[in-house]
Amino acid sequence: MLALLEATALGQSIQVLERGPHEQVIQSIEPDGSTNTFTQLQTGLNRWSNQSWIPAAAIIESVNGSLVARQTQHQVGFGATANSPAGTIDLFMVNGSRFRAQPMGIAYTEFKDGQPGKSVFIAVLQQSAATLTASDQVTYFAAFDYADLAYDLS
Repeated sequence: MLALLEATALGQSIQVLERGPHEQVIQSIEPDGSTNTFTQLQTGLNRWSNQSWIPAAAIIESVNGSLVARQTQHQVGFGATANSPAGTIDLFMVNGSRFRAQPMGIAYTEFKDGQPGKSVFIAVLQQSAATLTASDQVTYFAAFDYADLAYDLS
C-alpha cells in the first residue's frame, strides 16, 4: 500500500479495476498517459460487504462491551474472559460455519518412537479479562500461572 501512496506523489493516478477475496487488479496512469496494470495477491486482502469486495482491515473493535474483528474476511469475537463458557475465540466463516476455541492449558508430552507417552500440565487456564493491547491484538494477562495469552489478528 505504501508504494501506491508514493506513486500518487509522483503525479500518477492509481485505480483499482477489480477486486476478489485474495487479489485486486490495479492500474496506474502516468502523467504522460501511459498505463501499467498489475495484480496484487494477498491472503485476506478484501472482504465481502453489500454485494461487493471491499478492502479488509486487521482491526479489533469494542462493540457494546465486546471485542470483535468485523472488518476481515472472517468475523471474530473474543470472549470477555479467557475461560468464557462460549469460548475464548468465536470465529464466523464466510460460508456460515462457526468455530469456537478455548485453550485448556500448557502441557508437556513425552514422545518415544514417534508415539505420545506421559503428559503433564504445566499451567492451567485461569480467569483473565480480555484487554485490547493493540489495534490488532487481544491479551488475557495472567491467563496461565506465569504466562499471558495473546491473540494477534492477521
